Amino acid sequence: MTANSTANSPLLRDNRLLLYLFISFRLMLILVHGPLKDYTPGLTAFGDFSYFYDLARTADQGKLPYRDYWFEYPPIIALVSQGVYGLISLRGGDYTAYAVLLAGVLTLFDVGNLLLLRRVGTQLHGASAGIALAWIYAVLAVPLVISFWTFDAIVAFFMLLSITWLLAKHNNRSAIATALGALTKLIPLAVLGAVWRFRAPREAIRYSVIALGLTVIGFAAMFLFAGRFGVASLVIQFNKSSSETVWALIDGNYRTGIVNPDHSDPATALSLQGNPPRVPALVRLAIFGTIGVYVYATTRRRDDKGIVAFIAITITLFYLWSQSWSPQWQVVLIPLILLNFPSRSGVLLCLLLAFISFVEYPVLFSHTGGAIPPSILLLFALLIIARTLLLIGFAVALYQRLRVSLPTVEQAI
Repeated sequence: MTANSTANSPLLRDNRLLLYLFISFRLMLILVHGPLKDYTPGLTAFGDFSYFYDLARTADQGKLPYRDYWFEYPPIIALVSQGVYGLISLRGGDYTAYAVLLAGVLTLFDVGNLLLLRRVGTQLHGASAGIALAWIYAVLAVPLVISFWTFDAIVAFFMLLSITWLLAKHNNRSAIATALGALTKLIPLAVLGAVWRFRAPREAIRYSVIALGLTVIGFAAMFLFAGRFGVASLVIQFNKSSSETVWALIDGNYRTGIVNPDHSDPATALSLQGNPPRVPALVRLAIFGTIGVYVYATTRRRDDKGIVAFIAITITLFYLWSQSWSPQWQVVLIPLILLNFPSRSGVLLCLLLAFISFVEYPVLFSHTGGAIPPSILLLFALLIIARTLLLIGFAVALYQRLRVSLPTVEQAI
């Protein structure tokens, strides 16, 4: 049997079969390995579900996020978490019910990621590659694990939806998806860079007005509702000390980026935890801003693959610039890696990032009480350096593709 006939097998092309396997795999894991809060091997043991649950359950005391305590994420995460808790509380549900329902919601978004990855992969590389990418994504561990930890499946979904509509030239829809992504976590705004590079100025302005306008409206609504906790909710992510990056090694911060647990006092969100940065944020911004401008100015590729590569390099440079790293950020990276490198090399990059990240957390941190002792500091540093080098290598490979001059598909600026 030839490779081509294998790729065209009805089993591999059966979209429903892929969904059946994808969803049932996750549901069966819930059934046999339930997300119990106090049971260490549980699926949610090393994630943030219990953290979000403890905040959501304060609704029983009449407290809501932003209004009665600061909440470090944009509104969509708060709405999903509070909505799930509201549904399970109607039936007297506990943490297990909350975790199961929340995992189910996130699995639906991850199904969306699977389908969007297949669709974009097919458009970029052909039907066989699109099918293969979907199957690869379906059996990767990271999207599954993170869907029982936190909300990044939603971030990836809106980013992929934005890319899908952008490639289909549905710019207004893409802008709306970008805004919804930004109201979950800000990273999908990286799509704006590609819009300005690959679309005519009038289209880019319209796209930016819609995306940024809706984002501002969403945050404005949050501020109107929030009162004195609004500023604290917005700045907490920018006021955390460095963690799990080369910048954190330079600063001497050998802990995860856990925030202050006291959400009832706005001042706690404004107080820096850990050592201050030795490399000022403006210096880092100047370095990576210069790199970004250079990439923008020297990009030659003008086709759909160029658009996806430009979004990927923008997000990768942001991760390299950021003073912190979280394992769940892989959920956004993995689709971009696979779409740009639908090959053995792309899959191996996903696997190496996963192993390095999961050895960092939960393996090292779970056995050290959240802080790295001197005895394993060298191993911790080597893991961070290895991950950083992988991201740099990915960015360099993307740039090499962007430097290739191909026939223009979109009108150049």
